[in-house]
Amino acid sequence: MGSDAVGAPMTKAMADAYWRDAAYELLVAEMDARKMSYKQLSAALEKLGVQESPDVLNRRVNRRGFSAGFLLMCLRALEVESLSVPSGLQRD
Repeated sequence: MGSDAVGAPMTKAMADAYWRDAAYELLVAEMDARKMSYKQLSAALEKLGVQESPDVLNRRVNRRGFSAGFLLMCLRALEVESLSVPSGLQRD
């Protein structure tokens, strides 16, 4: 794992927070690239048999604690065919 600015090892909590933020940024970037609102994402998910209201989707995404399954489900609804995964922990 990486380290913080003073050289101390990064904790599991810090790494978890980093990857939660990365998943959030990935999903929001894919929505932005398609100019898709939460209402439109809700409709796209419904076509996959998943019923989630736009308000619930908004809260789940912005809470940043969603599961990998939720991320994949949303990416499928967004018709994402490929994506770039961050290479690792890189501290500013």
